[in-house]
Amino acid sequence: MDVKLKQFAASRKTVKLVLAAGIVGIALILLSEFLPESRQTSVGGERVATTSAAENEAERIGKRLEEVISAIEGVGSAKVLITLESGSTNIYAQEKKAVSDTAENVGSGSEKKLEQKESTEEKYIFVEDENGRRQALLITTVEPVVKGVVIICDGAEDPKVRLRVLNAVTVALEISSARVSIEKMA
Repeated sequence: MDVKLKQFAASRKTVKLVLAAGIVGIALILLSEFLPESRQTSVGGERVATTSAAENEAERIGKRLEEVISAIEGVGSAKVLITLESGSTNIYAQEKKAVSDTAENVGSGSEKKLEQKESTEEKYIFVEDENGRRQALLITTVEPVVKGVVIICDGAEDPKVRLRVLNAVTVALEISSARVSIEKMA
């Protein structure tokens, strides 16, 4: 049996097959770098496509802003695109314990060594909800940071309308006017 295995491994056909399989494997790995990532999650054993929390947050804010802008006199219909630097961030309560220990070692003669040890331990504080489940204690939620806003509306050719839209957006989102672009709808 050992002889047959050696003959099989030594044959040119086997070498070509192994080489071809290796090349195909490398090509698939390289190809995967250029394909977009598929964001999926498993819910009850079933895979479901999801979008990031930041994308959902930007879309939610954009829809609310669209309603406000469309209600401004002279705007007409409007479309809004918002980009965020980050999504909402939850800050949870933590218990922090810091221990500092100092010891003086006296060596031979007049040598003294001072040793200092410090350790820090952080733990989240958990509470039980009304259903008896343990959850981390939420202190606050930091709102997302807006990177930029693009508004496309019918009334953008009128400078007065542009100024009203710009003022509404900068006040509503607490951002500078440099982060807002207002364009006429085609």
